Amino acid sequence: MTGHFYSHDVSRPAEHERLELDEFHVSIETSPGTLRTRIDAIIRNSSKAQRQARIRVPIPANAAVTEAVLFVGGKPMRGAFLEANRAEQVYKSYTQRRRDPLLAVWDGPDGVDLQIFPVEGGKTRRFQLEWVEPRVFAGEAHTLPFLARG
Repeated sequence: MTGHFYSHDVSRPAEHERLELDEFHVSIETSPGTLRTRIDAIIRNSSKAQRQARIRVPIPANAAVTEAVLFVGGKPMRGAFLEANRAEQVYKSYTQRRRDPLLAVWDGPDGVDLQIFPVEGGKTRRFQLEWVEPRVFAGEAHTLPFLARG
């Protein structure tokens, strides 16, 4: 599966720029029947202008997202679960008011698309995404989230 990891000016979404990754941590908590995976990442906007981050996070097809968090002023702001069209409306209203939204949308059987705004020029933003999935047993494979350069 391919993904995306870029930023763009909100008024010119077709013009993509590279998004830098400062930190990326994965933690997995096991219980008798499930695995809980959390990624904690810090992204950097290396341009001078304010940008919107676009990130596709590959997750297992049988997973359920349980939490999306955007850090604002160093404090975690947890997301709310909404119907897709309503979530998009709320996100757009926040970006128009230059507030700090994060939109996480299930995309296909194996990924979540994130939008984060704003990421100020030369600054970083921290986010977390957590999901739970059935635990795999002997002979079955488990997919771990990873990032590759190039």
